[in-house]
Amino acid sequence: MSFSPDGESVFTMEETRLEAPPWSTARFLVWDAATNEAITEVEGVEAYAVSDDGEILVLRMTSKDVYDERDGTFTAEEGSGDLQVWLMQPEPRLARVIPARATGSCLALSPDGRFLAYCRNAKTVRLVDLAEQAEPREFHEDETVLALAFSPDGGHLATATYAYGGQEANAFRLANVLVIRDVASGARVTTLRHQGLIDELAFSADGRYVGSNTYQSEESGFAPAHVWLWRFQD
Repeated sequence: MSFSPDGESVFTMEETRLEAPPWSTARFLVWDAATNEAITEVEGVEAYAVSDDGEILVLRMTSKDVYDERDGTFTAEEGSGDLQVWLMQPEPRLARVIPARATGSCLALSPDGRFLAYCRNAKTVRLVDLAEQAEPREFHEDETVLALAFSPDGGHLATATYAYGGQEANAFRLANVLVIRDVASGARVTTLRHQGLIDELAFSADGRYVGSNTYQSEESGFAPAHVWLWRFQD
């Protein structure tokens, strides 16, 4: 659940478990905070992101993932994992559908609403410029991408990756990294090592720090849950 920047709307997700892939689906709702009435409902949503001014909302629709034996990753079936771009003023309306075939729940929108980042497959991040009609750019990582976050000025994109492999991942591994890229050039600015599975990633309001949250899991050998904080800029 989250509030719109002006506090007038509330965004919620109601998950329903399924007995077959994709195993779960969710209904996304936009509520009027004053009247407690739902003003928009969308079925089959996996994740969402909102621009800082509340003008742009992006919904990542549920995907049907299939295993690709060539590179050991999952990709979405044709026609699934679309991205819906909504304009929220004066009333919510669907403005654009991007046939993204996105996977996982990784989704990030730059604060100004211009750039959209999502996972094309487990190890590939795709960057879309919503203000231009240019071809999307792709960043390929060595391991599975778990989370994405833009810096407050939209100039940098942080990507958290994890090397799956059971309890061996309990120790610090070179493959468990937080990569920060320059959005304009796509170049890696810095690479930071972490431990465990990350489920949240964010920059501080001034852009000087980047933080992540890791949770306990058998996959990571029950590595302790921590909040990690790095100084990114002086």
